[in-house]
Amino acid sequence: MYNALKTSDRVLEIDGGLTYFIIDVEWVKKWRAFVTKKGPHPGRVINEGIAQKIAKQRGLKTANTYLAHDNLVTLVENEDVYVLSSDFWKMFEHRYHCDYVIQIRKYEKA
Repeated sequence: MYNALKTSDRVLEIDGGLTYFIIDVEWVKKWRAFVTKKGPHPGRVINEGIAQKIAKQRGLKTANTYLAHDNLVTLVENEDVYVLSSDFWKMFEHRYHCDYVIQIRKYEKA
């Protein structure tokens, strides 16, 4: 089973979570313009703004440490970020490189 999952673009970990990567929507817009010959090379993947939002949330000092959990970082899928499979992310990272690699885990609701 592990070998089948390892070769899939959806990496299932022992705890049942799926591993994905996030990428900034603004960079993807530049990339789309480039591949459709409507814009210059997009340069490396820039996830700095996303990384800063996450770091800021983690740095919150609250009485309840759960309130500083990453789940509370306001990132809207398809508006702020795109969620990519591992294989798709590897293609971007290999061709364009990246300032911050941001890996996320998604779990099925029980």
